[in-house]
Amino acid sequence: MKNVVTLGEIMMRLSTTGFDRFVGANNLEIHYGGGEANVAIGLSNFGHNTKFVTKLPLNDWGKSAINILKYYGVDTSNIIRGGDRIGVYYVEPGVSMRSSKVIYDRKNSSFSKSNLEEYDFNYIFKNCDLFNISGITAAISKECQELTKFAIKKAKENGCLVSYDYNYRKMLWEREESIKFLEDILPDVDILIGYIPKGVDWETNEVDLDEVKKGFEELKQSYGIKLITSTIRESESASDNKLYALLYDGNDLLVSKKHNIRIANRIGAGDAYTAGFLSEYLHNSSSRDILEFATACSSFKHTVMEDYNICTRDEILKISKGDASGKVER
Repeated sequence: MKNVVTLGEIMMRLSTTGFDRFVGANNLEIHYGGGEANVAIGLSNFGHNTKFVTKLPLNDWGKSAINILKYYGVDTSNIIRGGDRIGVYYVEPGVSMRSSKVIYDRKNSSFSKSNLEEYDFNYIFKNCDLFNISGITAAISKECQELTKFAIKKAKENGCLVSYDYNYRKMLWEREESIKFLEDILPDVDILIGYIPKGVDWETNEVDLDEVKKGFEELKQSYGIKLITSTIRESESASDNKLYALLYDGNDLLVSKKHNIRIANRIGAGDAYTAGFLSEYLHNSSSRDILEFATACSSFKHTVMEDYNICTRDEILKISKGDASGKVER
């Protein structure tokens, strides 16, 4: 199996129980997760050697987050301990016509204040095949923007492929700033996830595939990116969505099967897509198989209550090949 490194912030998620609203809620459930941590767990579940790098406070909450990672086989030996606090976010799950709501409380978290001198990247990237990081990490703070750029440079110097998940969050930074940052790092990116420069109306979900392909071709010509992919979500309500994905492999624009989803928990679905995509890429699967596996992986994640996906490769292969019946296995 391949060796993968991910870098980012793992946070504590506090969710209202059932579909309770923040106002009037009496209980909160604790979960741990974060984009790159979720990808690390997903890849570990698929049999890859994964290493997650971050900074966590030297207290019980930091230890609990590390324990979750260890439980799923993720290498935590390069996690730095220190700083004041773990990042926290609160979730009010949506249902039917009521949207989910998220409140961030991550300012001055241990990771947000970490600096690049704290990480021995030459050691971290030794024997690494692929490095994955997301735009969320760059959006956290100015320190994290510099850390992201530096880590990508060090990964390339050490011969790693680089995967970047655009993963835009409007609550963290402006879109113009996120695109400027993306353009700065794209010369070192091999796999780009979650970014479509043109051809999609995100309000109506109308997709012009010719325009999408043209935008992807321009990115390929300008930066030499190997693979460009993104999911497309059609939201009928907070409870029911349709999901499919696009992949440009340098020759063709592929469109996956469309999945009808009843949502138990939407958080981490994009990370599950990334984990599935990278796993099948590292398995040397065909472009079509990579795309269908990743889309099935993201669809399945909507049934899992944790932030990260808990599944086997066989379960996802079954769905990717067309069996989404959900029949009882006896």
